[in-house]
Amino acid sequence: MEGRDKGSDAKGFGISTVREKRESFRTEIRRDKINELLTQKRIKGVTSSPDKESLHYENLSVEERSSLIEEQAKKFVYAQETKDRDGLCRALSTMREVVSATIPPLVEPLISTGIMTKVLPLLNFDLVNETLVQEEASWLVLNVLSSESKYIEDLVDAGVITTLVELLRSPHIKVVGHALWSLANITGDLPAFRDMVLEFPNFMERLIEKFNDFPKLPLEIQRILLWISSNLSRKPFPSFEALFELLPFLAELIPQVEDEEAAVDLFQAIINMTSEDEQVEEVMKLGVASDVVDTLKRDSEKVVAFALRLLANLTSGDDNLTQEILDIGLLEHLERLLSHPGVRVRQNALWTLSNILAGDEAQIEAVISTKLLALVDQQMLHGEEEVQGETLFCFINILINPSPEQLRFLLSQFKIVEKILTFLERGNKRQKAQALLGIERLLEKGVIEGQRNPYAEYVEAIGGRKLL
Repeated sequence: MEGRDKGSDAKGFGISTVREKRESFRTEIRRDKINELLTQKRIKGVTSSPDKESLHYENLSVEERSSLIEEQAKKFVYAQETKDRDGLCRALSTMREVVSATIPPLVEPLISTGIMTKVLPLLNFDLVNETLVQEEASWLVLNVLSSESKYIEDLVDAGVITTLVELLRSPHIKVVGHALWSLANITGDLPAFRDMVLEFPNFMERLIEKFNDFPKLPLEIQRILLWISSNLSRKPFPSFEALFELLPFLAELIPQVEDEEAAVDLFQAIINMTSEDEQVEEVMKLGVASDVVDTLKRDSEKVVAFALRLLANLTSGDDNLTQEILDIGLLEHLERLLSHPGVRVRQNALWTLSNILAGDEAQIEAVISTKLLALVDQQMLHGEEEVQGETLFCFINILINPSPEQLRFLLSQFKIVEKILTFLERGNKRQKAQALLGIERLLEKGVIEGQRNPYAEYVEAIGGRKLL
């Protein structure tokens, strides 16, 4: 996310972004870590079925499972030719169970039979009354779509998106769930597939229909709706306009969704949709700030970490918007969460705090008047490596807009230069670059034509020159 110049003390730094969003240094690393928690494609396995026990196909060799798939494909064809509905369901069920017995699913033998060209037509909306057949057929398709991109591309080329979007109108909730899950797997694969789904006629209309019914839907469907929202909004980001209709529904759900998995996907979707300042403004207009801050009271470490990550975005824009969040009592939560046992919680709390410290003098003073700086110091000394790295951004951002009195406090009592120099001496390559930026900011504040720079003298007096 790009920052914006506030036209303050920073104008002499030769940098265009004063509120540090750290795109080049940090966003890619962040999203990699987030993706460890969020699987973009998911398989619905055998044991997800409430009325069947796993037949333990996972204990068979690949050759044995491949042979079973081929055998069941022949039974499927025979059942279709003889109009044996029960036989059709049995063949579909067995193929699905064998394919999904392991992760990744065993898709190659299934595709090799050519059977998918006969399975896909079973998903046509005009067969919607064939409930059991469509349940099994859509489940098999779902698991094929959880596999490699080449197999997803085959089904996309065969028109599966059209079929799945139409199935969202089905009166049968399991079929709707499988269609949503399949579309989530498609959107979680290649960005090109994601864009095809987003641009498909009636898709967004069908999705919003489901969000309108959200409170009445089973938890599994609620989870899928929020997961597909996070996939639709993931990087490379689609146009904000393509997703704008979803925002009010997502914002309304923040205080309602208590399930951890669903809440994580909900926050991830809104995080993705607040990658630019203009988007932050639109989201803040929906009145989400209070609900997001309230989420910090929850017991789930993951949910709190993602709520903080969203707050990092929401505090990265205009100072007035940041103040709205501070007025709700965010700083008190940050004080508590900087002692949280969860690494990502403390990491994201520091990220949020660093954005607040890039604000105006009043916002800096609000932080100084709490225990937050002492807690940041503790995390620099004793926190995990990734947490320690976050403290550096607090140190360099507070040097953007401090008043002269605040700067004197930071230098004489908080010893901020010494803390930054620690990263210059011991930090990694990225941290050293950021530490240099912090020292540059300080030195620029002391530039007065024809006079010695008092901050340059200070840095030199504490032995900083040798590290520069």
